[in-house]
Amino acid sequence: MTCSSCGKGLCKDCVVQKNEKGYCRQCDVQSQGGLDAVEAIAIIFGSVCLSPVMALVVWLIWRDSKPEKAKQSGYICIGIAVLYIVLIVLYFLFIAAMIGSDPYLYDY
Repeated sequence: MTCSSCGKGLCKDCVVQKNEKGYCRQCDVQSQGGLDAVEAIAIIFGSVCLSPVMALVVWLIWRDSKPEKAKQSGYICIGIAVLYIVLIVLYFLFIAAMIGSDPYLYDY
């Protein structure tokens, strides 16, 4: 059997089974860690610039092999989506305030 993450050959004593896949001990330990600073910054800025879909895609990629990182990227996705909703509401409130404050808007 080979490791599903790094491809290293494994014996039946060394293999760690997760979600019907086999991993070496090193890849299993790495999958338990959370996002490091560079990964978190890249996901946050990518999500802000592109959309929360980027964090969702990262979650889909990591959900089986790196569950802790997937969980954290899912939280980032939710946070960025909430940020977008707040900004959209503020934008529409600003537009409504501008329309309501212009006395010459409806003067023909």
